[in-house]
Amino acid sequence: MWRGARVVEWDGLENRCGGNSTQGSNPCPSAIRYKFLAEIKQDPDLKHIPVIMLSTSGSKHDIRKAYELHANCYLIKPVELEDFLRVIRSLEDFWFNMAMIP
Repeated sequence: MWRGARVVEWDGLENRCGGNSTQGSNPCPSAIRYKFLAEIKQDPDLKHIPVIMLSTSGSKHDIRKAYELHANCYLIKPVELEDFLRVIRSLEDFWFNMAMIP
């Protein structure tokens, strides 16, 4: 892990999404993702953690809502595996090598 990185667990997310919410076979409803984002950004111990929203939705409403709730970045997931891996490598390079995080 990188400088002070930590994993945030939120029991409500897993329970409402029917298991491991990171599995593509059981996508988590966007309302739950936004609730999770809002709770992180309202928690004094967590609000400084950068949150990257990675979604299949390119809806202007979804993008605006994410930024209104203080997401640090909103990306639309590429369909092709190579494109997806390129995006993840770019995120890793930016957040772990360039960005300064408290």
